Amino acid sequence: MLKLHDFCNRAVLTADRERWTGGRLVERYCATDPCDPASREPENIAETAERYKALSVEALSAARFSGEADHFFDDARPGLARFRPEVAAAVHRRLAMSLPERDTMGRWLGVTTFRPHAVLLAGSSLDAVRQVACARPAAAETEEHGELREDGLSAQIALMQLLPHLDGRAQVQLLLALPHPRSPVLELAQAFRPAPPEDVERLLSAAASSSHDQALMALMYVRGAAPVVGEGAAAIIRGFTKAGRSSVRALALALLAQLGDQTGLRALVEAGWNAGTLTGDELYFERWYGSQCLIRAAELGLIAPVEVIDRTLDEVHVHAVRRLGGPAAAAVVPRVRAAVMKLLEASPGLVSPPVEQDDTRCGEAPLYSLGDLSTGDSRRDFVAALKETPDEFQEKQRSAWKAFGQVRAALVRSDAELAVKDVGAEVVDAFASGDPTAAVAAARAILAHPPALLPALVNFGLRLAVPLSRAHPDLAEALIERLEPVRALVQLNIDQGRLSLAACSAWMCARHPALDAMRIRRLDRAPNDHALAQEVLAALRAGLADELLAYAEACLAEAQPTRRARGLAVLGFGPEGPLADELVRIHEAEKGLTGAAARAARYAYERNVWARQWYTAMAGADEPLTFWSASVQLLKIVDARISTWAPEAPRGALMNRFGFTLKAQLKRRIGLWRDKRETKLFGQTPPADIFRLRA
Repeated sequence: MLKLHDFCNRAVLTADRERWTGGRLVERYCATDPCDPASREPENIAETAERYKALSVEALSAARFSGEADHFFDDARPGLARFRPEVAAAVHRRLAMSLPERDTMGRWLGVTTFRPHAVLLAGSSLDAVRQVACARPAAAETEEHGELREDGLSAQIALMQLLPHLDGRAQVQLLLALPHPRSPVLELAQAFRPAPPEDVERLLSAAASSSHDQALMALMYVRGAAPVVGEGAAAIIRGFTKAGRSSVRALALALLAQLGDQTGLRALVEAGWNAGTLTGDELYFERWYGSQCLIRAAELGLIAPVEVIDRTLDEVHVHAVRRLGGPAAAAVVPRVRAAVMKLLEASPGLVSPPVEQDDTRCGEAPLYSLGDLSTGDSRRDFVAALKETPDEFQEKQRSAWKAFGQVRAALVRSDAELAVKDVGAEVVDAFASGDPTAAVAAARAILAHPPALLPALVNFGLRLAVPLSRAHPDLAEALIERLEPVRALVQLNIDQGRLSLAACSAWMCARHPALDAMRIRRLDRAPNDHALAQEVLAALRAGLADELLAYAEACLAEAQPTRRARGLAVLGFGPEGPLADELVRIHEAEKGLTGAAARAARYAYERNVWARQWYTAMAGADEPLTFWSASVQLLKIVDARISTWAPEAPRGALMNRFGFTLKAQLKRRIGLWRDKRETKLFGQTPPADIFRLRA
C-alpha cells in the first residue's frame, strides 16, 4: 500500500507532466464568458476568429452526427458573436450559400442548422436560400402519410427564412411564382407580412383556380399577415368554405372568424352549421374553426350564446366562456355535468401511448404530440435509436397513433371522450360555480375510484381542484395529491416550460393554511433541481413570488445545511430582485453544502438576469447583426423563466419579423436545462434515494 510520502514523491517527479484538463473547449475559444454582459474581450478571441474564418462550410451539417468542425462551429459562436460578430456572420452566410449545391440530406441538415440565423441573410446568401425555397421537387419525391420528404421540408424551412426579408407585396409575388405546390407547414404563417388589398385578392384569385395546396398557401398568407381584405377577396374566402378538402374549408372558416365577415358568418349560422354533424379525425380542424366562427358570430349578435354552446366543440367552450361571458358560462354547466357523469359511469381502464397536448391559451386548435416512446432502459434505447431507419421510426410513430386512435374510439363509444379533452380552466370553473353540489360530488367520486381507472380522470380532476379550493380546500388538496402521480391519457403541458397541470393547479389554488402547507411540501419534496425549478415557475405564474421569498428566508433561518441549500436553490430559480440577490451573495463564501448551493444558485440566478438583458437588446434591435449577436447569447443561457418577463419587453421591427425563427432553438435550450437539472440537486450530484429522507 502506498504511503503519504510515496504520493508526495510521485507528485514531485510528475510535476512537469502535461495534465488532462478535461474535454471542455469553450474557454479555449473565448476566455471570458460572452453571455455575461459585463465581460470584456479576451486575448484569445483573435486566434479563434482566424480559425473560424478558415472553416470549410462543406464540412458543416454534412451528416446526422456532429463532427469536429460542427462542434467548433457551435462552441465558438457565442464568443465570436459577442466580440467578432462580422467574422462569425460571414461564415454563417457562406454556409447558406453552400445550400443549393448540396445533396438532399445535406441541404435539409444545412437549412435546418441555419434556421435561427435567418436574420443574417443578405445578398448572395439570401439568393441561395431563395433558390432552395423555390426549387422544383425531385421526380421521386412523394408524400407519405401527409409528411413531406426532405426536399419538400428543406424548401419549407428555406421559405420561412426568406419571407421575413421581404415586404408584403414581394411575398405575394413570390408565392404566385412558386413552381411547386406544397402543403404549407403551420409555422409558415408567422413569416407573412401584409400586402395591399389588390395583391391579396390577386393571390386568392390565382389559388381559387389552382390546387388545394396553393389554396392552403394563399389562405395561410391571409391568416398570418392579417392584411386589409376587400370585398372581392372576402367573397373568394367565402367560396373556399365550400371547397372539396376539409383542410381548405377549415382555414377559410378560420379567416371568417378572424375577419369578422358578417356576410359569411351569417350564412354559416343560417345554414345550421353544427360541429356535431362532422365526424372523423380528419375533420377536426374544420370543426374547431367552424366553432370559432359561431363564437365570433355571437359577439356580433348573429346568434345567441346558448345556441353557440349547443353547436360547437366542447374544447372550444372555454373560448366562448371567455368572450361571451355569463350566458355562455351558464350554458356549459349542464353539458359539463352530463359529460362528467358519463365519464364516471364509464370509468374506462384504458392504456394509452404517451400522448401530450399543449394548453389552449393561444386560441388555436390544440395539437397532440407523442411523448417519449423509450422503454426505460437508456442503453437499449440508445442502441436502438442508432440502428433505427427512417422507415422504422415512421412505423413506430404510426403504431403509437393507431393505438391512441383505438383509445379515443373506445371513449367515444362510451360517451366518455372528456377523458382526452381539455375543456379549459374557465369551463370547469363555470361548472363548479354553477353547480357546486355536482362539483363536490364529482370530486368525491374521483377520489373513490381505484388507481387503474384514474388516468381518464386526471386532467378534469386537477382542473376541478382550483375552483373547489375556495370553499373545499380539503377536497382540492386530496385531488392534487391523489392524481399527480397518475399519468393521464393525454398529458397537458402548460407554458414554454412544459409545466405539469398538477403543479399549476397546486399553485393556483386559493390561499388557505392547508393549501399553503401543501405548496410548501411540494417545494420540500422536489427531488432534483428541475422539479424544484418547475415548482418555482408555477408559483411565479400564479403571482406568488412573495411566498417563494418567504419560503427561502424560512429555510435560510434553519441550521440544517440541506434546508439552507433548498432555500438558496429556490432563490436561484426565482425572479430577479435585490433581496434575493443579497441573500445568495452573503452565503457564497461559506464552506460545505450551503456555500456550494449558494454558488449554484448564483449561476442560475445570474443567467436569468443576463438572459433578460440580452432579450431586451434583441427585441429592440434595429440592425440585423445586433439582433443576431444578442440572440446567440440569449439562446445559450435562457430557461423557462422567459415566459414571465418576455412579454414586458418592447418589440422592434426585426423582432416582429424574425422572432419566430428562434422558437425551435429556444425550446431546445429549455429542454437542455431540464436534462441537466434532472441530474442535480442544489447544483450537486444528489445521493442515491436510499440515503435521502422524505420531507
